Amino acid sequence: PTSRGHVKITSNDPSASPECDPKWLSTQVDRTIMKEAMKTANEVVTKMVDEEGSPVVVEECHFPWFARYTSLTNDQAGTCAMAPLGSTSPLPVVDTDCRVHGVQGLRVVDASVFPVPISANTQAPVYALAEKVADAILREHPFVPSQSKS
Repeated sequence: PTSRGHVKITSNDPSASPECDPKWLSTQVDRTIMKEAMKTANEVVTKMVDEEGSPVVVEECHFPWFARYTSLTNDQAGTCAMAPLGSTSPLPVVDTDCRVHGVQGLRVVDASVFPVPISANTQAPVYALAEKVADAILREHPFVPSQSKS
């Protein structure tokens, strides 16, 4: 997917829900992929149900319906995309060590930092990311064991 939505804090009340707008199918690339997926799904269903079924013609006018009545089964990610400051990436939030740009001492280490969707479960990549960031933190703040008194 190339569509980019947003998650916004709407209140300083911690129990208030954020505003979430995934902007499904807001790019031509995503609409083209959905159109091809619907054609393939129609071919499969037509063959399974009725040999004489008429194919569905998927047009641009169908996309509001798709956006409203379809949902993704993947893990949501990318809301705090990783990119160096000043990059051409839209709204980079964290650097390559997951430090939030402009906020000292804050890191985001979860699937939200992946700049592009992952075509698999996010658990293993998040574990790998966490290990990488843990190493970066240890480089910045080396662990010095305290002297134990025996």
